[in-house]
Amino acid sequence: MWCREAPVGSREALQSVQAGSRTHRVRDNRIANSAIEGRCRRRGQAGTDKIDQMSGLQEDTEITRCANQLAIRLAGDEPSFDAARERAEPEYLALLAAVRRAHARFAFDRDGRPAAINAVREALPVMERDLFEAVLEDHACELAAVEEALYQFARALARGRK
Repeated sequence: MWCREAPVGSREALQSVQAGSRTHRVRDNRIANSAIEGRCRRRGQAGTDKIDQMSGLQEDTEITRCANQLAIRLAGDEPSFDAARERAEPEYLALLAAVRRAHARFAFDRDGRPAAINAVREALPVMERDLFEAVLEDHACELAAVEEALYQFARALARGRK
């Protein structure tokens, strides 16, 4: 995933890789590797102040407002997260955007991701493309499972408070 903090050079690296020049690949791999290393260092530093991050999220009025609007929109009888998302898509997307803006740890680039994925895919040999596709599909399944688990937990919590 691309973070907002990722250097612009890393996107240029993927575009150069897509162009196919071996000279570009060597140079651009270095750029991409340094971007990844920088992001990992930032995330490692971010891990040291997790308590501060979480308290900041709890105090974020935009997140609270969006979460409340999503809760109001949902009836609570939706059997799955997909049904809930379908019913309250705008509210869900607003909450997701608010969390995304709250901290660099949650930053992602949904708009730029398809181009980046296609650039990586095109740079890979055919056999590795299949593996890359399997990894992407596995990650999407994990994300769907996490969303569903959290939704079912929220439903159970709401039932327990009635």
